[in-house]
Amino acid sequence: MTSAEITNILRKFNEWRLCNDEDLTQLDPKQITAAIYAAIDLIECAESDLATAEQDSRQKQARIERLERIEAAALNLVKVKGRHHSEIAYQRLVAALEESK
Repeated sequence: MTSAEITNILRKFNEWRLCNDEDLTQLDPKQITAAIYAAIDLIECAESDLATAEQDSRQKQARIERLERIEAAALNLVKVKGRHHSEIAYQRLVAALEESK
């Protein structure tokens, strides 16, 4: 059942439930039950997807922060040590960072 079908069934059911119009007929209870269970499944899947996305986002942010610290350390190395050896070390560090992307 698609989300549009679920929404349509639940809206019709709610309209019937709240309305005093005798022309409206109740939907098949099996159809209503199926729509409710499908809606629950959709909500649970959405919550799971959100939790996974949040965890992925936190992991990516932590990796970015680690890489920024490495880059800052490399830049500091160039400033503090002798230019020739520091530049070689920095180039190796930058190469390692590129490989880790």
